[in-house]
Amino acid sequence: MVKTLTHKKTPLGLTQGRASLAEPAAAAICDQHGAALSALAEVVAGDSGSAQAAVVAVIVAAFPATTMAVPMAPVEMRRHLARRVYRQCGSGLDDTVSRAGRERVVLALAQHGRLTYRAAGDLLGLPASETAQLLNSALRRASATTATPSTQ
Repeated sequence: MVKTLTHKKTPLGLTQGRASLAEPAAAAICDQHGAALSALAEVVAGDSGSAQAAVVAVIVAAFPATTMAVPMAPVEMRRHLARRVYRQCGSGLDDTVSRAGRERVVLALAQHGRLTYRAAGDLLGLPASETAQLLNSALRRASATTATPSTQ
């Protein structure tokens, strides 16, 4: 089977890897998880080029998981792929990453990767309590920026 990839634009304007008809499993992964994985990868990698390369690499490597005798449920597939995207981006939260950067990564793993705060903490090598604090801060910050007080 040929594993050729082409690209299409998603409704969000992201370039999303899409397999040729020779790989319907890759097409299904792209359709179901591509936009979320791209959003996660852009937060982690910091640039869209590296992010898209990471997502395509993960999707190509994910074919065996989609052909298992007992396939994964969609939420489990998303979590599996999100972990792989994070690792593919080569990221680690070391001392050089700001608190705001840590918050963005934890929020992206929860929002786009559908990881629990404990699972995100395990992936990042952080204690659950610190991960919960980061997620709480990120959610408060996101809520504050979307809430626009009335000036009238």
